[in-house]
Amino acid sequence: MSTIKCDVLIVGAGVFGMSTAYYIKKENHALNVVVIDKEAGAGRGTTSKSAAAYRIYFTSTINRKLAASSVNFYEHLQHEKKIDLGLHQTGYLWLLNEEKYKRLAHAISLMKKENLPLEIWDRETTQKNVPNLVTDFTHDEDRELLNLVPVDYSILTKRAGWLDPHSLVSFYEQEFKKMGGKVYYGKKVKKVLLEAEPSIGLPKEPHIWQKAKISGVETTDGTRFDANTLILATGPWTNFLLDPLGIDSHTKPKKRQLFQLKSQKFSIFKAPPAFSPNPLPFTILPYSGVYFRYNPNEETVWIGAADNIGRPFNDPEKSIDDPQPEMDFYEYGIYYVLSKYFPIFENIRVDTAWAGYYTYNTIDKNPYVFRADGLNLIICTGGSGSGIMKADSIGRITAALYYEQKEAKLFGDVPFNVDDLSVKNRRVEHEEMVI
Repeated sequence: MSTIKCDVLIVGAGVFGMSTAYYIKKENHALNVVVIDKEAGAGRGTTSKSAAAYRIYFTSTINRKLAASSVNFYEHLQHEKKIDLGLHQTGYLWLLNEEKYKRLAHAISLMKKENLPLEIWDRETTQKNVPNLVTDFTHDEDRELLNLVPVDYSILTKRAGWLDPHSLVSFYEQEFKKMGGKVYYGKKVKKVLLEAEPSIGLPKEPHIWQKAKISGVETTDGTRFDANTLILATGPWTNFLLDPLGIDSHTKPKKRQLFQLKSQKFSIFKAPPAFSPNPLPFTILPYSGVYFRYNPNEETVWIGAADNIGRPFNDPEKSIDDPQPEMDFYEYGIYYVLSKYFPIFENIRVDTAWAGYYTYNTIDKNPYVFRADGLNLIICTGGSGSGIMKADSIGRITAALYYEQKEAKLFGDVPFNVDDLSVKNRRVEHEEMVI
């Protein structure tokens, strides 16, 4: 077995892992920081399977802070540093019935006080501005069967849109390598190595009376990586690595799917008058959680939905390492609802589809960044479907935790209490705007 030694080992070259590696290395260029990943390149796991959308609008104050700082940094890279992240500020459009609007009223009020740019439209204005949208199902015979609720309001959030996740991850990877950071791809972790300190050669160490430490990881190809500190940024695979150690990640993975449709008919979404010169924003339907994103360059639409009840939590290693999309989910689930609200989708077949995992914090839907009790192990996880839009902040916070700093400096010198995302001293609010 070959052994590679380092000061810090980060498992996971997705957007959380690479941003963390960048900020740890940036603080101390002399530190030997290594990133490993089972894929053939950076960001090719769950990061690449996302809808690649971003926003700064959340009901949780913490989530708004994390996202706003990250998006500000991405805009800084794109507009001032001229690093193309494929950033398109096209907005989000939330379609709501009366009940959901009232539930979000307090959060909307807070966002207005924070001067976040948004508009609230009534049904008439929404109907006028959104092409092909049906807002009233009073006379639809399928209304009760499909739980078709009316569109009473819509919220247009403007500091939002989509970007290219590969470009974002590549930025962190390239800058990390420029500082001397090392990345090893095709390295799938078999197990995390928990050992006694010191070892006296007894079987099944460490025992309850021994001090324990994480010495590193062993990969499936027989390589051992020894590290003074191990950081797991492994998303849905985190439980597979932590469960054998009896450590709780406080997250669960859940499969998410995206379906791409292509049609010249979608040109009506290209630049509607209310949004011109931008296309129709990332649009979220009421009740069902169905959402879609129009790409004007390809005349395609990406469609997804958060099916929570009835969708099992998955252990990716015990079920399937490469999740596959389910056409039945689109044809018998999404399609029936989507084509009612937007009849233009009738009789248009799926062009292609893909699937990945959300790593859900099932309690409050905010990320976790914490050090395992008494161990040289740090876990950053729980993006809950919005990891890309918070990734820069998470990288800075994880780096601050590694350096044992109580406060992280987010982009724009925004202070952040590291403990707020911990387990023991956690201070967050439950997030309501999860897609």
